[in-house]
Amino acid sequence: MALFTMIIRKMIKNKWLVISLFIGMLLTSALVSTMPIYSESILSRMLVKDLEQLQLDRNQYPTTHYTRLSFTDANKSNRIQIMADIDQYMRNVAAPGFQLPVRELVMDRQTKLMTLQLERTEVDSKKAKPTASIKSSNQFADHIELIDGHLPAATLGADGIYEVMVNQKTLLEFNCVLGDVIKLDDNKGGIHLRVKPVGVFRNKLEDDLYFRDIRMTEYNRNFVMNEDLFQQDLVTGNKAIISLASWYFVLDYTKMELREVDPFLETNKQIKTTILAKVAAYQAEFTVPAIPTIEEYFQRSARLNKLMWSLHVPVLIMLAFYMFMVSNLIVDRQKNEIAILRSRGAARWQIILSFAIEGLLLSGAALLAGPYIAMLLTQALGASNGFLQFVQRASLSVHVSTKSFAYAAIASGISFIMTLIPVWSATHVTIVGHKQQMARMQKIPFWHKSFLDVLLLAISIYGLYSFRARLKNLLTLGLRSDDLKIEPLQFVVPALFIVGAGLLLLRLYPLLLQLIYRIGRRWWPPSWYATLIQVGRSNSQYQFLMIFLIITIATGVFSAGAARTLNNNIEERLRYAEGADFSITTQWPNDAPPPPMSGGPGAASPAATTIASKTIHYTEPPFEPFTELPGVESTAKVFMKQDALFSTSDNKGTATLMGIDTDDFGRTAWFPDHLLDYPLNDYLNLLATDSRAVLISESLANQKKLKKGDTLW
Repeated sequence: MALFTMIIRKMIKNKWLVISLFIGMLLTSALVSTMPIYSESILSRMLVKDLEQLQLDRNQYPTTHYTRLSFTDANKSNRIQIMADIDQYMRNVAAPGFQLPVRELVMDRQTKLMTLQLERTEVDSKKAKPTASIKSSNQFADHIELIDGHLPAATLGADGIYEVMVNQKTLLEFNCVLGDVIKLDDNKGGIHLRVKPVGVFRNKLEDDLYFRDIRMTEYNRNFVMNEDLFQQDLVTGNKAIISLASWYFVLDYTKMELREVDPFLETNKQIKTTILAKVAAYQAEFTVPAIPTIEEYFQRSARLNKLMWSLHVPVLIMLAFYMFMVSNLIVDRQKNEIAILRSRGAARWQIILSFAIEGLLLSGAALLAGPYIAMLLTQALGASNGFLQFVQRASLSVHVSTKSFAYAAIASGISFIMTLIPVWSATHVTIVGHKQQMARMQKIPFWHKSFLDVLLLAISIYGLYSFRARLKNLLTLGLRSDDLKIEPLQFVVPALFIVGAGLLLLRLYPLLLQLIYRIGRRWWPPSWYATLIQVGRSNSQYQFLMIFLIITIATGVFSAGAARTLNNNIEERLRYAEGADFSITTQWPNDAPPPPMSGGPGAASPAATTIASKTIHYTEPPFEPFTELPGVESTAKVFMKQDALFSTSDNKGTATLMGIDTDDFGRTAWFPDHLLDYPLNDYLNLLATDSRAVLISESLANQKKLKKGDTLW
């Protein structure tokens, strides 16, 4: 208790230095904690945006999970038990396992195809009988509206007829009307069912997620029966053979965050494992549209972590040096006390323990508060568009996780060690040695004697050489930046160069002062004369502060430059990919036949195939409406042909053919000036002089051994 009281009094005595040290620890803990928090938040936002884009591109809700079983054996009792077990598993295990709100859980049952015959018509033995099946889905009535008739009864009619619903296409397909009695047979003499359409339905909402296919084509040749009656008579009562069963999850991807990705993938994997273990003899189909997009995020997460580390390392080194500097100042103030304690018999571990307890108190407080400050910093990052530029943007979804506390613990531990390094060095000195050091203010620092500055500069120059060699390989081989692994050394090269250059300047600083002193010692006024002598002889007093200022300013300049470079590169890549502010593709009117439907009566006929093989004629749509749009300054027509065949005298291959009007294209297209040896308009002027002229890339020219003036066909 006495030791603890002494530590508290000592902290109060040096309160401003202790507060400065605690601020450094707190900033370090918060800065390191922002890495997992920001990564999770920004990746979660990017994931939701990509899933939204996937839905727009494919017109399909991305976070759905569709499981379909096709039964082939004749074991009806086993089939019933399997469906009951899977129903329970999907409701009680799979639905909570996704850890996402379940918008819909649709469970379908469908009988095998049976031949169809209207009782009011005579049987034509020469004509093939159409086939149909009976279908049932849970909560089906809540998602449809009746065009005509009424909902099917939940009980079997007195005449043994089942009431069913159909859509309009089914009525047309089978040439029947409401109230017709239809006989269904399985052609094996085992199943004879009579059904009667009593209602015509359509989907209540055009974009209802309940239906996998918005067009509801799967209901075109099916009769929909009441769910309870279907389960009671056809499934449990074995009055029909169930051939298909499906389970369809619709999960709310707008609530998906990076923390839900692993449960989503794991639940998907468990569903496959569980169902395949139960139905090894059946054909199972699993469809999850979001899987490829989600798997991409593991790679994007790794790339983002590399970027975060590369931007954070210089700042972390600066903070580590700051804490070392402040801790060294605290120890310098107490070196006399440490030397006296050592001379009176105090063990080194006792002195180190007192400073360790002080460091533990500060680093522990920084560990607890750091992640929550990191959460506030991340929220500010999400609302900012640049330095002190805030925009109206949806805030990031920020959470403090165990990973952020783990990062904060590592940062606090390193901070704690940095504060003990000066203490360890000070406990080696006795009272006599301390007085000797005070008398020798010109002691050469360790980094000066060991040429640490030269070593750090050599390492940073090697890192620059390695980076340029990798960049050359990327350009030579035509690779992407992700195709080559980045050495961890690349992350610390800027920081090493900053520290090394700063130490080298401090090595040259006394020599520069002496040179200035010698040049003007005959003319310097007394104030300058005294200043140059004082600073030149006692420069070691200011070295830590000077190094810290050098690191701080250089790190700020580097971070600002890196952020500006990243932002400009991303913006230029987007503009280069599109070529202009807007890129519009129009559909050309043509006489091509409609695409054939797959399967069923709508399948392509030989006549349709013959028509499709003929030449298709296209009509160019008018271009003037685009030029007259409000706000449009210039427009250019561009023709694109992918995989165009070409040949030379010695080679042949494929390339993208791009046809332009040089004048309009030069006025409209955006092109970076630094990408080519000459401005883009100079190349366009070459094209304008000859209608047969083309521009090709340097890589294509080298690959096919082409030079200016050669002919392409």
